[in-house]
Amino acid sequence: MDLFVGVDLAVRIGKRLPVAVLSAHHGVYEVAALKEVAWPRPPSGPGNAVLVSEDKAAREFAEEAAGYIAEVARHLKGSVRAVAIDAPGSPRSSDRALRASEEALCREGLSFFKTPSREEVARFVEIGRAHLTGGGERARLPHANQIWMLAGFALFEAVEAAHPDAVVLEVYPQATFAALSAARAHKSSPGGLAAQTKALASQLGMDGTAFSRAVAASCWGSGHDKLDALSAAWVASLPPEERVALGEVPHDAIWVPRSSAWRTAEARGVG
Repeated sequence: MDLFVGVDLAVRIGKRLPVAVLSAHHGVYEVAALKEVAWPRPPSGPGNAVLVSEDKAAREFAEEAAGYIAEVARHLKGSVRAVAIDAPGSPRSSDRALRASEEALCREGLSFFKTPSREEVARFVEIGRAHLTGGGERARLPHANQIWMLAGFALFEAVEAAHPDAVVLEVYPQATFAALSAARAHKSSPGGLAAQTKALASQLGMDGTAFSRAVAASCWGSGHDKLDALSAAWVASLPPEERVALGEVPHDAIWVPRSSAWRTAEARGVG
């Protein structure tokens, strides 16, 4: 059985990583009920403070996540064909202001947190350590909106090493739902979450009731965490001709479903 994995990267301390898995049989999707499985369980986030304090923290968290995906595949008796991760795949090149994928998001009017360069990552870690050793609160850690990306960089490396036969993609759920014309309202609002839920249910060929049950059982996290992870798994399941790359393949691209919403991006040579 072919398995398609979606990861909504979360590093908040104690929060289990939202990892969703889809299988497809002759065009019919099935959502794995991983939340209902006693074992295995995904790793819990180390927290930003640990990521800046301990050199091995990001790698160890990423390797545990990659191992969890392998355990899930064994539990489901399937093979991981593709993994889509909601996180930047690599640091920004120091010679450009934004990654090419982020420039594409700008052109499409989508907001995001800017990916730091390797030099900036090193500086942010140094600043974070100084903050903590000086008695600063963990909740006020500087550059918190970018520190978590350390775990993302490590996760791409760990998944690619642990699953060499799988396609590994960077995704951004806001862009995915924009392609489905379901991103007008933010996912944190009831209307925004409902629109995204309806759009993804339609793509998976499920009615509202069945999809709601599937989402609840799919993985750990809040409702929108689960939906983001499932949307990532769905993008992972798409054949190459049904995906478009925003940015520069292979290392600076966010993959979205092919849609009329991205025709302008493709015409500019983004895809």
